[in-house]
Amino acid sequence: MKKVGLFIFIAALSSCTVAAKLIFGVKTPKPRSISYVQSHAEKFDLNHFSHYTISYEGFLNLFSNSEKLGIQSSINQTLLFNELGQLITLKDSVTCSNQYQDLIQGYMNSEITEVKSSVYFSDIFCDSLSVLGEKGILFEPSRSKPLFVLTWASFVGKLNQSTTKIWADSIANIVAEGKAEAIFLNLDLKEGWEIDVE
Repeated sequence: MKKVGLFIFIAALSSCTVAAKLIFGVKTPKPRSISYVQSHAEKFDLNHFSHYTISYEGFLNLFSNSEKLGIQSSINQTLLFNELGQLITLKDSVTCSNQYQDLIQGYMNSEITEVKSSVYFSDIFCDSLSVLGEKGILFEPSRSKPLFVLTWASFVGKLNQSTTKIWADSIANIVAEGKAEAIFLNLDLKEGWEIDVE
């Protein structure tokens, strides 16, 4: 298993300014129970799609390989995959949260998006996603429609409402029309993880 300085990652996330902590309710990440995560999903009105969680190994892979995979290493983001499971991104890289809305609105527009044909869902998440609160029930993309994966975590506070919920509202319309599928992926550290902070 590839080891990562998780301590550095947590320190970087927890070094938010006092203003961010006060305005957005950002907290220092720490292991959370499934019930805690589920209650925060309700608190932030993230009820559009099914919720999944990631394994510790998948979490490490996601953040340690994000640059190589061409994705952001941020907590709140929207990832899009085509029917073959290949990553779809904006041609101009995403540098701020507003550009995720551009990706959502133009997800079928090849003039503004591009397929990363060498980066697959399995490269980013491995076999590490399972139903939140249901160990052993792994997520398997249907491969019949594009798939949006919206990430969030309780410790980023109201940023979940000002980003992930807004994106989910837009994607819900696309899903309701039968044009795509979507899931929420929680990125909180989980109780029971054997966290290595070398």
